Amino acid sequence: MGDFLTDTIFREEIYDHIITMSEFTARYEDTVYKTDQMLAAEMDIDPEYASLVVPTMVICKSFLDVFQAEAVWVPGVSLLDGIAYDFCEKKKYIKSAHNFENDILVASRNIAKRYSSSKNHIQGTTKLALTIFDSMKKVHGMGARERLLLQIAVQLHDCGKYISMADVAECSYRIIMATEIIGLSTEERQVIASAVRYNTTEFVYYENFDDGAGMDRNRYLLVAKLTAILRLANAMDRSHYQKVEGLRAVLKDRELHLIIDSSRDISLELGLLKDKVEFFEEVFGIHLILRRKRRV
Repeated sequence: MGDFLTDTIFREEIYDHIITMSEFTARYEDTVYKTDQMLAAEMDIDPEYASLVVPTMVICKSFLDVFQAEAVWVPGVSLLDGIAYDFCEKKKYIKSAHNFENDILVASRNIAKRYSSSKNHIQGTTKLALTIFDSMKKVHGMGARERLLLQIAVQLHDCGKYISMADVAECSYRIIMATEIIGLSTEERQVIASAVRYNTTEFVYYENFDDGAGMDRNRYLLVAKLTAILRLANAMDRSHYQKVEGLRAVLKDRELHLIIDSSRDISLELGLLKDKVEFFEEVFGIHLILRRKRRV
């Protein structure tokens, strides 16, 4: 909103930074039909700023009507405040007390819920995917932001089933690309959507890659890495019964040992894992060794 509402239009009523709908409507009706000259004299502001009063009121009134709001909170911050805060946070001069990444994850979970994705399958697959990701930090070169993108890809990889069981990958891709996720850039959403698409379809190499205009090689490589991890994690819970009760991933030299703990028959999962290993090894340049923990 900026500081225009707080410092100019509602400066007398703004002690608690909340304007009720009745207060807004009364001021709106008293303001919107006045000329710029009248508003400049009443508010003791320059005519240049007075010309912004009515358009601001009309826009805010439209928002309030659309959302059927009972009140509006006007914090009194501006775009410049946001730029300064962003700069200080990136330079580590300040540390935010709010977890914005959690907001993104909650939004993604809500999308998955909207399209009836299996909550238990998502939770189990997420745990497996993050275990693999965290064990390979010395190899894959990805950081906290890429870890977040992997979590979102896991959460949304099955949302296309709501539309078509025969074309899950393409439908999931289109849902993600058509859904705004606050906190993610268009490029990041493209990476997530492509990883979800190639989770169950044949991966397309860079020369023939056309997922979005202008995807550079770095983002393409990120898609490949996320796809490789997503494929492994998803295969381990292919039955959606969370048969893998525990997973231990150990990186030794150029070998990744996956020790699977399960008391149930995981023949299906092990069979599907073998189909995913070749692509995983090609992407990361390491040898993958699968072992099942023997219970006494």
